[in-house]
Amino acid sequence: KIDHPLNKSANLFDLEPLALIALSDPIRSDVAKTIAFFQANGIDVKVISGDHPETVSAIAAQAGIKQAELYVDARTLQSESELKAAIYESNVIGRATPTQKRQMIHYLKEDNRVAMTGDGVNDILALKEADCSIAMGSGSDAVRQISQIILMDGKLSSLVDVVKEGRLVVNNTIRSASMYYVKTIYTVGLALLAIFGNAPFPFIPFQIMLMDMFIEGFPSFMISFERNVNKPIDTIGSHVLKFSVPNAVTIMICAVLLRFYSYLYPLASGMYPTILFFTVAFVSLHLIYRIYQPVNLYRGTILLLDLIGFILALLIFWPFMNLHAITRLMVYFLIGILLLATFSTEIFARLIQKRVDISYAERQSQNIDWYREKKMPK
Repeated sequence: KIDHPLNKSANLFDLEPLALIALSDPIRSDVAKTIAFFQANGIDVKVISGDHPETVSAIAAQAGIKQAELYVDARTLQSESELKAAIYESNVIGRATPTQKRQMIHYLKEDNRVAMTGDGVNDILALKEADCSIAMGSGSDAVRQISQIILMDGKLSSLVDVVKEGRLVVNNTIRSASMYYVKTIYTVGLALLAIFGNAPFPFIPFQIMLMDMFIEGFPSFMISFERNVNKPIDTIGSHVLKFSVPNAVTIMICAVLLRFYSYLYPLASGMYPTILFFTVAFVSLHLIYRIYQPVNLYRGTILLLDLIGFILALLIFWPFMNLHAITRLMVYFLIGILLLATFSTEIFARLIQKRVDISYAERQSQNIDWYREKKMPK
């Protein structure tokens, strides 16, 4: 407490403090919950800022970012190897220049998919480098112009909804793709069998249209209304391998066996395509059942409606289906071929599932990020 002005060289030890004023910029209320969601879903959250590293570390700790206390001062990074090690080993980096931010994003992209959010002109280079650039609605015009996503409400929690919508699209696409691929695979196989066997294609367009309606169309359309926002565990390729391929291969095996039998013991005209039609329908419906696992009330209702609709369509349009009248011999054939198809599908599904699991485990062991061990506190 003094009654005269101070100058730079004044002695301040004799002053009597009257008050302590603390200035803080509180984090948004939704940040901690959003950060927790991403980290719980296996997404690394990193803060790269131009502010003082201790300040950034304190704010990151309030937001719930893991190992926020292990911050790095970017001014001490002199080489590219140090810069790369810093972004892999630490979740908080302060005093980073725009060029350093861009380079760090580039290093992360070597082994990961990177999304970045920012609001200042210092973030533009890094945002352009990221796989997905996200701008805050209150950010600069330049940042909003180059970003792929703009959070107009300024809430970080909106990204949770973005992720869930993306998962919904991916999950529906993966499941629907397997329903369509099974037809593609067995149609190509049956066409080749007809060409090399010098025989007509076993199905007419109306039969194919009916199967398309109840095998691909209705089930794939209805399953899209289910909000499956769980983290995808399969790619389209692995999902097709586990679901479409076993059923398609089973259809081909049944077609070859039926054709071979018809050569040895000629069947009445129209019996072979009729038996094959019901075999394809059964195996395809079995695929829908496998994809719909685990069956809940909604999925079970769709399966039941799909089966009832298919049966009713057969009864209504039977005169246009060009199918042979059902005889006792055909019933015996169908029982035997469907039992074989069920057994074959399960065998192939388990073999492919085992192969896919082994490949995934090998890929995981090879792709263990070397920096994750370094990120553990020493």
